[in-house]
Amino acid sequence: MRLIVCAAGFLLTAMISPTSAQNAPVLPRAETQAFALGYSLRACDLRAQSFVSSVKTLKDVDDDKLAGAEVKHLSRRAVNLRRHQAEGYTQIAGLLDRMDAPPTLRHWSAQTASLLAAPLVYSAEAQALVKTEPDTASTLAELSEITAVKAQADARQPSLTTWLKLTGGRLALWNAEVGSYTAELRTAGEPGANPSVLSHTAQHLLLSAPAGASSEVRGNLSELVPGGGGNLQNLATLAPAHLTPQRMAKIAQKLFADYDAKALTQSDKSGEGKGE
Repeated sequence: MRLIVCAAGFLLTAMISPTSAQNAPVLPRAETQAFALGYSLRACDLRAQSFVSSVKTLKDVDDDKLAGAEVKHLSRRAVNLRRHQAEGYTQIAGLLDRMDAPPTLRHWSAQTASLLAAPLVYSAEAQALVKTEPDTASTLAELSEITAVKAQADARQPSLTTWLKLTGGRLALWNAEVGSYTAELRTAGEPGANPSVLSHTAQHLLLSAPAGASSEVRGNLSELVPGGGGNLQNLATLAPAHLTPQRMAKIAQKLFADYDAKALTQSDKSGEGKGE
C-alpha cells in the first residue's frame, strides 16, 4: 500500500561516495520507524499480490495435469505466504506499539498477525472441496483471506496517514513512502515489475521531499533517475531511466543502510513469489 505524499522539496544531484555513505549520520528514530512501517506494509502487500497474480495465470493453462501440478504448488506457497505475512504483521504491530499509535491501529495489526498465525479458515465453498480437491480448497481459502486482510488494511489507510502526519508531519509521510518504495525495489526482479514506473516514483519522491529530508536518502534516490537536469522543472519532465533489477536491488540496499534497517530483510521473504 503506497502512502501518498504531496510536498515540495529539493533535488540532490551529487552522487554519494562510499566514504561519505559510511560516515552518514544516523537518522532519528522517528524517521527510521516511519521507513520501517512503510516498508513492512508494502512488503506484505506485494507478497499477497504476487500470489494472486500466480493464481490468475491458471486460466491460461489448458492441460489438466499441468494445472493440477500448479494448484498443488500454489497450495504449498499459501503455507509459506501465510507464515511470512504473519511475521510481517507481527513486525508492524510491534512498530505501531513502539510508535505509540492509536489503539485502533495497534488492535488491527495485532489482530491481523493473530489471524495469519492461526489455522487457515475455509469458506463453505472451500470446505466442499477439502476431501476431493484439497489443494484447490486451500488455494481458495488463501485467496479469501488475502481479500479480507487487504480490505482491513485499506480501511485503516486514512487513519494511518492522518496519524503519521499529525505526529511527524510531512517528513514522516515521506519516510514511510520511501520505505514503501524500497519494498518495490526489492521485488523489481520479479515478473510484473515496471522499471519505468519505479523511475518515475523516484522522481516523485525527490520532488516531494520536505525540508529536513535526509540528503543521503535523496542522493541514493537520484541514482534512479536519468542524468542531466539541474532543477525541479527539468526533473519533472525527464523520461524514466533505464533500470536493471541489479541496479534497483543495489539502491534498495543503500536505502536500508541509510535507515539502519537491514534487519528488515531478514524477515522479508521476497522470494516467496518464486515458490521458496
